[in-house]
Amino acid sequence: FLTKVNGITAAEVRNAHVHAGGQIVLEQLGDQTVVQFKKIEIKELPPEEPGWVRLFNGKDLTGWKTHPDQPGDWQVKDGEIIGQGKTSHLFTERQDYADFHLRFESKLKTGDSGVFFRTAFSLPVTPKGGGRVPAGFEVACQNDKNAIIPGFLKYLGASVSFAPVRLKKDTWFTEEIIARGNHITVKVNGVITAEYWDRERVFTKGAFALQMWGPQTEVRFRNIEIKELPPMEWVELFNGTDLTGWQVNNPKGKDTWKVIDGLLTGQGVESTTLWRVNSESRDFHLRIEARADDG
Repeated sequence: FLTKVNGITAAEVRNAHVHAGGQIVLEQLGDQTVVQFKKIEIKELPPEEPGWVRLFNGKDLTGWKTHPDQPGDWQVKDGEIIGQGKTSHLFTERQDYADFHLRFESKLKTGDSGVFFRTAFSLPVTPKGGGRVPAGFEVACQNDKNAIIPGFLKYLGASVSFAPVRLKKDTWFTEEIIARGNHITVKVNGVITAEYWDRERVFTKGAFALQMWGPQTEVRFRNIEIKELPPMEWVELFNGTDLTGWQVNNPKGKDTWKVIDGLLTGQGVESTTLWRVNSESRDFHLRIEARADDG
């Protein structure tokens, strides 16, 4: 539920246990009350996007577990998972999340934190000797003087972020992790902070793990939910034999494009482009293997 007054958010409540439907009621209280309304209108909204499942029930740590070597201090209070004290990682019991869209809210008061994904229930020593952390991808939230910097994507300890954001400490922010195949995107409050293509596909599936790093850390998580995504289906645009489905834009240069030894080859004196026939692509992920000479 979101309430705005003159365009400014006055209240926001996320609670899966409130009534899902009901009456709209105008209220006045007491003999001294005079209230007036005008221009009352409504827009019926479609149901929430399907497919989202809560990983945290808001009541207890059902579905989550700590590693025996790092029990830590994880508690649930007022619909929030609270981690504080010694370094610890709180894993999902399920260990096979592959392609997904994860979103959650977090607040870091002190110390450093993060969320691991596509990780196993283990704690190997990091290559740089930084301590025992899960082997997988990590989206880190770091302290920096009077601010926090969430949205750092790390891969085996190396950061691959390109546009982290700075936020005030001890404030809630929304983070999203979208992993589909070898493409990973991280967002903080709707802003992309990292985008990465895991070409080696070292980590393809695994658990999620919430982190509190070091004895000075106090971190909170809430509204953790996931939408699992179907695997991407790749469609061949070139059949490896001929130019079926393609056309040259310049009839005079039609012979500049040929299939030679299974390769779609463009060469000749005419400058031409090759177009897909009767095809319009909007949102897509395209991948091509190519090589060129010095021309």
